[in-house]
Amino acid sequence: MNKILKLIFSTLLILTLAACGQEEDNNDSGMQSVDDINLDPVDAKLTIPDKADVDEDLVFQVLVTQGEEMVDDASEVTFEVWADGEKSESEMIEAELPGEEGLYELSHTFSEEKLYHVQSHVTARGSHAMPVKEIVIGEPDLDLEVENDEAEQQDTNEEENHVHEHEGNNQDENEDNSDHHHMNESIDIRWQTSEQASASENVSLEVEIDWKGDPWTGGKVQFEVWKHGDEHHEWISAEETDSGVYKTEHVFEETGEFHVTVHLEDDELHEHKQFLIEIE
Repeated sequence: MNKILKLIFSTLLILTLAACGQEEDNNDSGMQSVDDINLDPVDAKLTIPDKADVDEDLVFQVLVTQGEEMVDDASEVTFEVWADGEKSESEMIEAELPGEEGLYELSHTFSEEKLYHVQSHVTARGSHAMPVKEIVIGEPDLDLEVENDEAEQQDTNEEENHVHEHEGNNQDENEDNSDHHHMNESIDIRWQTSEQASASENVSLEVEIDWKGDPWTGGKVQFEVWKHGDEHHEWISAEETDSGVYKTEHVFEETGEFHVTVHLEDDELHEHKQFLIEIE
């Protein structure tokens, strides 16, 4: 009997030690806890000179962060460069990957005296950020450039007028409040959010998108939000809640006039459209 009891005890001891070893192996398997996942939005800060000379060696930089974490594993960082009024002839130049301490760089020179736009396209961790800035090369005649680009200047003036005349506009005027870049004529972006909302309350940001007359589905939509006059832009990913309907919730912490740019992309499209919302 004693031998049987000893055998049973030894077997139980062996099974217990094996289970403990298995549990320890699982704990060391590298599985990541939900608490360790960074849920902050990806942010990109573009740095370029305000002015430069023709043929001067320049460095464009974009710092990519997620909360307090530097993002060194961006899947794509591209700088788009175009002369004012010549967006359709823009040049796309890829930065070197990977980044170092979240910083991605590009060396570039300009051969003509003009006003240029530089926009960085950053794709990282399922998000997309597209900050843009201007640089003046040499001493161009900016007034002449504006005259040669009447359509773009008219769009800019209309957008500025909407900024100053926004108060009192109704829901049906949202199309007029959008930015007027030359969007693909087959895409239709309809703003479904009220023009006015209250601070410190959940606001539903929602758009309906059609492509060639049918709901645009399975795409990526982000809302770029910033207060008029501020440099900091917040990027918020939207979810497709219905066929062609993309929606998210956002809390505006202060009052004032805010810009909301809807960015959408898939394998065929990369478009954006801007709207305004008054927070009281």
